[in-house]
Amino acid sequence: MSTAATELLQQALELPETDREWMVSQLSESLDPVMSPEQEAAVLELLDSRRAEYLAGRATLVDADEVMRQARVLLR
Repeated sequence: MSTAATELLQQALELPETDREWMVSQLSESLDPVMSPEQEAAVLELLDSRRAEYLAGRATLVDADEVMRQARVLLR
């Protein structure tokens, strides 16, 4: 990490929590591609349908540890 980035981080850590939250949000948005309204609507629709499946008892749940184990196997 550059000295400038390290110094900036130290300064940012001294800010009030609300200012740090705002900075995190702004930095995150600068890295993440922005979804179009259509993409966002599709994601929300998928989340709603998955939630409905879960609430109806039709979802197959997998323990987080098992998911991580499977991910590690796939990454080898």
